Amino acid sequence: MQAQNQRPPLDRARSDLALAELALKDYLGVPMDTTIRVEGDLSVYDVPTDTLDGLSQLPERDDLTALQQMSIAQQNLYTIYRNARWPVLAGQMKYNWQWQNDDWDVDPRNNYSSLYAGVALSIPIWSSGAVHGKALQSRADWKRAELAYSQAERGARLQYEAAIKDLGTAHANQTAAELAVKLSEEARRIAQTKFSQGQLTPLEMDAAQLDELTARVSLADATYRRLIAGAQLRMALGQNPFTN
Repeated sequence: MQAQNQRPPLDRARSDLALAELALKDYLGVPMDTTIRVEGDLSVYDVPTDTLDGLSQLPERDDLTALQQMSIAQQNLYTIYRNARWPVLAGQMKYNWQWQNDDWDVDPRNNYSSLYAGVALSIPIWSSGAVHGKALQSRADWKRAELAYSQAERGARLQYEAAIKDLGTAHANQTAAELAVKLSEEARRIAQTKFSQGQLTPLEMDAAQLDELTARVSLADATYRRLIAGAQLRMALGQNPFTN
């Protein structure tokens, strides 16, 4: 009776596996009767240790860097328009040297030099408010850029914190699934021993094997969710989610 109750999850897992295999064949563009062989272990695709301390890596995200640079540029533009409303004192110094050769002159003076120094004061008298308006507009743009950068940085921090929690939960679920597989394997070995001695019925033996298979399916699902959580964490840090 226990085996019959656990049969639907097994059938559903087999159906999901078959659909995933067909989807993979369609994505690769190969015939549907092609045999797919999987090599390797999913456990090797883990999140690096330095990724777990990612708060210091958040400023390296391309979107945050672009918003920060835009904020700095708007601030510099505001400074230019703001300073244009005030008097400007400028200084200038110029030195000229000239040489000429006159063969008809008895005592030619062929070296001429001059030095010029001056100071200029520019005072804006009337600008029809254009410069003042541009200064106000550039200041508003600067504050808007600062706000956008602050909101993006706060959102990136929340995204990272959520990804860290999801990854920790996924690791814990995978560890529990691995323990469940070990326990189900041990239970199946004991059931095989009892079945060989005639102490169990075939139905009870099938139930033990089904428990082990269900535990392995749960482990595969937990490993998949852990990989997804690791990819989301790398995306939160602005890294490539497909690299380890």
